[in-house]
Amino acid sequence: MTDNLGVVRGVALSFLGKDIPALGPRFQKKEEAIKVARQYLKRISEVTGGIRRAPVQISLGRQQDGRYFLILQTAGKAMERLDNIDELLIKRFRKGLKKTFLF
Repeated sequence: MTDNLGVVRGVALSFLGKDIPALGPRFQKKEEAIKVARQYLKRISEVTGGIRRAPVQISLGRQQDGRYFLILQTAGKAMERLDNIDELLIKRFRKGLKKTFLF
């Protein structure tokens, strides 16, 4: 089932370039994913006043059903929350972060 933005319920892991992990909502069409990614970047720029070096914090928590949620924060404000992430996807995301020396 999808919503009006073409978002399929679920979370996807992709790698930008070779090594940068990207975790986000799953889309049916690449064009919709790019559109939403640009919207996120615009929102982050607005919240941070256009400063590209504003820190971004990723927080993970466990849901009651055993799966995880992820919250993306910048400039002290929650930008996005992803729910229903399984443990295997979290492990793959963390492994990708370690390769980029960010984690």
